[in-house]
Amino acid sequence: MNKKVLLGCGLAVFLVLVAFAVVLVMFGTKVVNFASEIINESQDRSSWIAPADGTSGEALFPATVGEANRRSIEKVADLAALSIRQDGEHGSFQMGNGAAVEVYAWRVAQSEVDAFFTSVGKAIDDGPYNLRTKVTVNRTSMRFRFSPPDTSGRLWFNKGWMFLFLTRDGIELEPLEDAYIRAVGGVDTGSSDQLLEVEATQ
Repeated sequence: MNKKVLLGCGLAVFLVLVAFAVVLVMFGTKVVNFASEIINESQDRSSWIAPADGTSGEALFPATVGEANRRSIEKVADLAALSIRQDGEHGSFQMGNGAAVEVYAWRVAQSEVDAFFTSVGKAIDDGPYNLRTKVTVNRTSMRFRFSPPDTSGRLWFNKGWMFLFLTRDGIELEPLEDAYIRAVGGVDTGSSDQLLEVEATQ
C-alpha cells in the first residue's frame, strides 16, 4: 500500500473522529442545558395547592389553558408506550398554532412514586428509539425526549398528583405545563437540595 493511500486513510479516520467529537460536545451541551433548565424551573415554583381528591373531568382539564383549548377528555386505564398501567384521566389540548399536547393525570400514593418514575424511565430506555434523553430531579420531575417518532414529555409529581405532558409537534411544553398547573392549583418549588440524574443515549 503506497503512502498516498495510507495518508488518505489516516485523514479519513481523523475527520471521522473530529466529527464524532463535535457531535459529542454539541449533544453534551444540550444535556447540560436541559438539566440546568429543569433545576431552575423546580426552584422557581412555590406553594402549589393540589386539586382536591376526586377532582376529575372539566375541573381537572379546564376548557382553556394558557393559549391552548381543550379538545377532549377521557378516562384511561393505561399508557402502554410508557409502561404506565394505572387508572387516570387524559385531556387533549390544541395550541393556537395547531400543535397538540396530551395531558394525563393520576392520583399516586407517595409509596408508588419511585416505581412510577422507574417504569417510565425503563420504557424510554428499552424503547426502539435512535435518540433518547432523560433528566430526573428528586423523583418529582422528569423531562424526556425520544425519537422516532419525535416525542417530548414532562412528568411531574406533587402532593399525591402525577401529571404527564406529551407532544409530537416539536413545541416547548413548559408554557402549557406552567399554565395548566396554575389553572388546577398553583405552582411548586422543589427542594434546593436537588438530586439530579442525567442519561443520554444516541
